[in-house]
Amino acid sequence: MQSIADGYMGRCEMVWTTAGTNRVCGRCMELKDTVVGTTDQSGVTIPPLHPRCRCAIMYREVGAPRVMQPKPSKPPKDIENRDFEDLQIFLGKLDNLTVRKWYIYHDERIHELIDSSLPIEQKARMAFDLRNKYRTQARELMADQELRRELDRTNPNPIWKEKIADKMQRKNITREEAIADIWATATKSNAKVNEQFNLAVKRMVKRFTYIISWQPDTELFQKTCTLIERHFYNIKKTAILQDVDGSLIREYRHEKGNILVGSIFGFDDDVHVDSDFDLDEYFTEEGTWYKKKIFASKGSN
Repeated sequence: MQSIADGYMGRCEMVWTTAGTNRVCGRCMELKDTVVGTTDQSGVTIPPLHPRCRCAIMYREVGAPRVMQPKPSKPPKDIENRDFEDLQIFLGKLDNLTVRKWYIYHDERIHELIDSSLPIEQKARMAFDLRNKYRTQARELMADQELRRELDRTNPNPIWKEKIADKMQRKNITREEAIADIWATATKSNAKVNEQFNLAVKRMVKRFTYIISWQPDTELFQKTCTLIERHFYNIKKTAILQDVDGSLIREYRHEKGNILVGSIFGFDDDVHVDSDFDLDEYFTEEGTWYKKKIFASKGSN
């Protein structure tokens, strides 16, 4: 942790914390709330303990810092973009509005942390786990721990399979559509809670997906790549990646964001474009192909 390395925090005990759901495995549950080591030790076992482990380490200061300074009486102005690990001195000390702003900032950036070329179910699961992680961390920061315990009871972190089943039932959609919806709404915070704090959450542009064909097609893949390269000056591109099943992927990097073109066999079975920004105008020329824009999120919620 940077604050320890810089000497602003002293020696800390490393306390194992879990996601707090009934999906926590037996191995992690045995470590819950135990001190697994200290920051001056090497070889300490830390999360993840296994694939999809959602545990984290909480640092509890037990030694004097090398650089003596008064502890801040109020959080820094840029607290929203601070990592949880750098806010340990504020555990259980932040007001609800500050905590909510911190949560929204990190929640809005979930899509940016996940490789857009991954299969949709893998992306959705990673986004789902990140959101649970940020929710737990935000509650750790709350000064009102009585309210936190009430939230843990009435609004616990959801369980993956139950979340899918709930969306399928409420929205009358298929499992695949429910998974896609989890990915698309991963950065959408609770509007009613935001209203309670008078927070007008202005969304950033998230992900624009354009379906060029509902089946993989090498020729359409190449034409789509050509279309993008023709319209963007000095765009940087990677080599085409080809999987053993014949799937093709090429990623482009532009000053506005990344663009990924894929001709995918298997889960997706399509030719599509994933973009960080709106590409509508480039798919309206005469002679271009059928497209459907889905999961575009922009404006205010």
